[in-house]
Amino acid sequence: MTQNAKHTPGEWGYKIALGQKSFQVYPIERIKKYNASLAIKDYEAASKWLGVAICHCYGRNLPPDQSAEANARLIAAAPDLLEALKKITDKSPYAEERGTDYCLFCNMRDWQPHADDCPFLLGKAALFKATGEQS
Repeated sequence: MTQNAKHTPGEWGYKIALGQKSFQVYPIERIKKYNASLAIKDYEAASKWLGVAICHCYGRNLPPDQSAEANARLIAAAPDLLEALKKITDKSPYAEERGTDYCLFCNMRDWQPHADDCPFLLGKAALFKATGEQS
């Protein structure tokens, strides 16, 4: 993961909340320690390991429905998606080594504006939305 990230660092995971009213997103290491504590029936240690959730995903119904779990899964993947997007948009979209000045994503020339639906531009916009930093 990026060293200077402002979000909770590390890999994230999700689990259904006690009482099954929501899915909760936590750093994956906390979930692993929580599950290990439960395996040895140390419930006090388990609650200590989870701490405060990154977020709670509630569904339209109780117990939470598929949309709540899908939201939790997407949020838990956010740090990995952010890192992948940074790597994809870090380099020029033009492949000089192939001897071309066409964008690898939208096929526009380097002196032309990118297409509105160019994945490179959409990636840059998503990065700005996620980090608030112009790249």
